[in-house]
Amino acid sequence: MGGIGQWLQTDLIGLKQGSGIAYSHPVIAPAIVNHTDLTEASGRFQTMRGDIVVSWKYAGSRLTLNATLPPGVRGTVMMTCAASVVYEAGQAIWPVDRREVDQVEGVEGIRLVLNRDRSEQHVAVSVRGGAYAFDAECV
Repeated sequence: MGGIGQWLQTDLIGLKQGSGIAYSHPVIAPAIVNHTDLTEASGRFQTMRGDIVVSWKYAGSRLTLNATLPPGVRGTVMMTCAASVVYEAGQAIWPVDRREVDQVEGVEGIRLVLNRDRSEQHVAVSVRGGAYAFDAECV
């Protein structure tokens, strides 16, 4: 795939192959979440492991990112804004002002990573197969 199709999948929706093969460890990191004329996007991708579904919406300073991964898949979901707080299904999983976070089924780890141009940190959430509803307060 190349051109517009690749841009739609890898940048707009944010689905990338990741470190595994055949989307066994996908990365979901939408590159465009703060454009004033494009406030939301969604996509469904068929893989040999099952469908991967992604949708996101950016309004004001809030990023809502929903992701569904097939069973047996482990992936990373990136909050592609400088997030001060991240919730999954209403439970706080990344508050920078607390040492402990709520435990959420399917969430295996949380870490900070630098964005592409290394100008800010983003929250990366490692997840197992399942459906996730993330909300991030962006600063």
